[in-house]
Amino acid sequence: MKILFGMYLDGVPWSNKPASMGEVRTGPLGLMSILETQLGLSGAAVHPVKRIDEYMKRIAQIDHNSAWFHKSFAVDPWSTARQLLNWRDELIENGWKGTNESSASPRLKSLADLENVPVKLSRGYADRLRDIIRELEQNSKVQITSIQLIEPVEMLPPAWQHLFRQLQNQGINIDLYQEAADGEPNSNLALTQAVLRGAYEPGTFSLQDDSLILLKADNEWEAAEHLALWLSCQPEANKQVTIICSNDTHVLDQALKRHGLPCLGRSEASPWREVQQVLPLIIANAWNPVDIHILVELLSLSESPFPNWICRTLLKAINQEPGVGGKAWNDALEEIMAKRKKELEEKDDPQNEEKARAYIKEINSLLVEERYEPADGIPEENLRKRCQKVIDWLGWKLETDPMLVEVVGQARQLQELSLGKGKIPRNTLERMLDTIIGAGSYAGDICEEAAPWQVVDHPGQVIDQCSEIIWWGFNNPMTKPPTYWTAQERKDLLAAGVRIEKSMDFRRRESNAWRQGFLHAEKRFIGIYIAQIDGEEVFHHPFWDMICYAAAKAGRNLSGGDVQAFIVRECKDFYSRKEWEFAGRQKALESVPKQKPLELIAIHNVPPSVIKAPSQLSYSQMSTMIACPMKWALQYHAGLRLSESQTVPSSNQMLGTLCHRIVEELYSSGQRWDPDDAAAKAGLLYDNLLPSMAS
Repeated sequence: MKILFGMYLDGVPWSNKPASMGEVRTGPLGLMSILETQLGLSGAAVHPVKRIDEYMKRIAQIDHNSAWFHKSFAVDPWSTARQLLNWRDELIENGWKGTNESSASPRLKSLADLENVPVKLSRGYADRLRDIIRELEQNSKVQITSIQLIEPVEMLPPAWQHLFRQLQNQGINIDLYQEAADGEPNSNLALTQAVLRGAYEPGTFSLQDDSLILLKADNEWEAAEHLALWLSCQPEANKQVTIICSNDTHVLDQALKRHGLPCLGRSEASPWREVQQVLPLIIANAWNPVDIHILVELLSLSESPFPNWICRTLLKAINQEPGVGGKAWNDALEEIMAKRKKELEEKDDPQNEEKARAYIKEINSLLVEERYEPADGIPEENLRKRCQKVIDWLGWKLETDPMLVEVVGQARQLQELSLGKGKIPRNTLERMLDTIIGAGSYAGDICEEAAPWQVVDHPGQVIDQCSEIIWWGFNNPMTKPPTYWTAQERKDLLAAGVRIEKSMDFRRRESNAWRQGFLHAEKRFIGIYIAQIDGEEVFHHPFWDMICYAAAKAGRNLSGGDVQAFIVRECKDFYSRKEWEFAGRQKALESVPKQKPLELIAIHNVPPSVIKAPSQLSYSQMSTMIACPMKWALQYHAGLRLSESQTVPSSNQMLGTLCHRIVEELYSSGQRWDPDDAAAKAGLLYDNLLPSMAS
């Protein structure tokens, strides 16, 4: 087997040839899988949430008032366990044996104490890597002929450097991947690439040369239209195009569709997709006091725990009285029970009334009665019951909606995690749920379509020469910084044979990957920087500055302003021309025909019989009528209004409804009140009505 290895090559095609055998392109995860298979170390994958739970049990075993982590663990045990486990895994990956013989660091002492707690900890990425290294150190053989490295071995993380040394000791040929020979620096792009390669050959930049372009767009829509137009100009030439894209492409895909081109189909994982809200909202509605807005969110889901007609009935009641347990809520339950009873009667069910009452009890139990104090926590059996509710109502839909499989799996994981925990406080449960859901799910209706161009997720995946490279979303990648270890901790660890990678080395490897993608462009490189995404300003990619610096140096020490003129373009400068021309492609643009706006009508006359004089007007109706008579007519007479979930009273409106009800109760009693008695009674009514009318 011949392997081409790079730190960013996980997920790329195994070969770039039409047919190949025994050749593999892979990254760390792929190579680990190959080595584990050959060494007999393969095992079932373990979700991170299980390992955090196991480590939390270790911490609980040795926790005491003077423990280094005690205060954090007392406030947020789950997050504390997750952070300590991350530190432990980083040390294990780099050869730590789980001991601390000389360091005075309380962090290292605590981690060493935890490593010796007799509680099982499942293998993670770091443990798997160290198991492979241990097997190789014992001279266990693997069937690999050669390995070519994209990055120099000294640029790899310390653990991987050690692994490749062990493979080399077995006689496996390991060398650096040989790139194609450099061409003549005869273009703006080639001159800049020469500087980045270290071959400084000052030349002359040309304003007519469009081989190197840094394109700035004000927003995603402008950038997407520009790129889609460029790709549509010469469809036959797109076979030579490679697109670097790691961001969501839903805006770009729309522009590509308008121009008759295939979609890139990239979507970002998100925990906020509707399908991912089912389990969190079921859990969020288990706490006191009732938060009516969270209850409304649960009832508004397309995959709600109850049929849509029941949710609409309950939402209508909440719209009248924003709370639970009041007159409107109980009337809604009576209406639901009557309809449920009728359905059962039509099926000749002799127990129709008992089953209808049991159904109402189930609704009230889940949404109102079974609630717990956040600090005390929810009993584990009741948590599993709620998770089972999710599994039961979604389970039969799995074949029609594959995205629900993930939600059902998350509910089962939460059930498993809850075993043996007694009561789980809200804070811990929410952290557990965040870890289970993780980054979230991808959009189920977006997929990559067959296209002539090649798409990669990272510039480090560009390892073959490409005619034209487009870097879509040439923005700041916002990578997570490495763990901070003090100088003394690093010194103590190094004395124990543990070499932690420095932040500078991590950044150097990252920068090398950016450079690698850029250097493989033969004819043209276009970096598209989007200044605003979702209305928020973002910075350009750090490599933008590196390119500008290299270009200034290559072009006989050009000034910053000169570099801007030679290689930086703005999308808005291209749309005032009839003949659109950009980066070697051109197209005639057609002017959009002018549209005469519809004449505004200030007054609409309707027959008196259509809108009759109201017998009574509420404050809300009067306010609407004075502010906008058209809105008043459409809302109160034509029946056009927002859904119940969008019109739940809040703030002043909620308080106004509550106060009206208190006054109504006082007057409906028929009693004549003196001011002191009225105030006392109003206070009692306020306390009694608050949960049902202003939750």
